[in-house]
Amino acid sequence: MCVPGCQEAVRHALSRRGFFKGALAASFGATAVAPEIAGAAPARSFTSVVDLTHTMSPDFPTFFGVPGIEMDKKFDLKKDGFNLYWWRIVEHAGTHLDAPIHFSEAGATAEKISADTLVVPLAVVDVAAKAARNPDYLLTTEDLADWEKKHHRLPDNCCVAMQSGWAQHVVGLAVDTLSLDHGPSKDFKVHYGWLPSGRWGLENVANLDKVPPSGAMLVVGLAKVKDATGGPARLIALV
Repeated sequence: MCVPGCQEAVRHALSRRGFFKGALAASFGATAVAPEIAGAAPARSFTSVVDLTHTMSPDFPTFFGVPGIEMDKKFDLKKDGFNLYWWRIVEHAGTHLDAPIHFSEAGATAEKISADTLVVPLAVVDVAAKAARNPDYLLTTEDLADWEKKHHRLPDNCCVAMQSGWAQHVVGLAVDTLSLDHGPSKDFKVHYGWLPSGRWGLENVANLDKVPPSGAMLVVGLAKVKDATGGPARLIALV
């Protein structure tokens, strides 16, 4: 389950890390300075980039049990001079974002989610050992309290991701599972309680075991499709 970051907190975090000032300003500025300076590597305050996205394919498991994507090749390089596929895709398949409208009558659709709420501090709560004993384990407030005892208070307006360890069971499954709610859920309490409040959620997040519990920044790449209730997302952690 995820909490979109507010503008002030995100700006403060990005400013502190020198992300915009360093990486972006340096890359733009490099095109207008002397060759010897332009050849220098741009400044950056993170040391690695972790892809938190599963590769989408017809074989990836979905909530409805049907392929989440179908690809029909309409043009071929040898025949037509270029390659191009037509896609038929389920919004909520693979690594994807649930927009507030997904479980509410008047929530924001995908294109109305502000870009500055898609770059947020990332907190990873590891419950893999508990989920190994109980596949339907639910994240508790005690888990969050234990996290804070080890890593200080959760950053304001961060994304809280559950690392259950289930990614290893499906080629690639933060939650790192198919749903914000636990498997047997029939009432979708988390969806109904969370999304209508104006916040988004991420499902089928990959590689949460490759990022630290705290200190990373999450970047959510979301297609800006009018009236979409969500959609496939490219998730990147800056560590």
